[in-house]
Amino acid sequence: MSRIQNKKEQKRKLLMDAAYNIFSKKSISNTSINDIVTKAGVAKGTFYLYFNDKINIANALAYEKTYDIIVKAARSLERVKIFNIVDAIHYFANNIIDQLSAAPELLDYFFNAIDWTEFIDLIKQKKNSGDFDCLKLYNDFFMKYKKADLKDPEIMIFIIMRFIVSSCYSPIKNGKPCSVENIKPYIFKIITSIINLHLSDSTDIMK
Repeated sequence: MSRIQNKKEQKRKLLMDAAYNIFSKKSISNTSINDIVTKAGVAKGTFYLYFNDKINIANALAYEKTYDIIVKAARSLERVKIFNIVDAIHYFANNIIDQLSAAPELLDYFFNAIDWTEFIDLIKQKKNSGDFDCLKLYNDFFMKYKKADLKDPEIMIFIIMRFIVSSCYSPIKNGKPCSVENIKPYIFKIITSIINLHLSDSTDIMK
């Protein structure tokens, strides 16, 4: 990477980091471009060299953070042998909960700033660099467990991810009504119920 390209990347990262910091504390609608450039310490004109508007940077940031958390969970899942879709999704969910527990600012971001109506579209986007394709993961996962004959798997993922973030927020941030470890068994039982709702009528209910 040339010195000019490196400098451009550094400025883009400053803007992304600033937006992440702000979006973690307040909603996108309550954030201005001036807030972002002030936090980043760059001129307002610099912002428009990289992004069209605050929605553009919000979408870029949402993809980056969603990509990172899913990749880590998926790579962890690849290292274990799990052949039951319920166990696989429990493992995946547990990894994501642990990531959010280890990075409360990431939990704040997912709680306050992710547009969950766009979540599936986010994971289906192709990353421009790197060696991991979330769309391939998404397709391979459901091909691997195709015998489960899931109905509307995208809706199932949406519900599970939204449920994980909302139900873990207070236990992770405040330890209330209990610790995140104590609430996990309840989360997994509800996730199982969600999966059961998406199994075909001919499939035995999974406990």
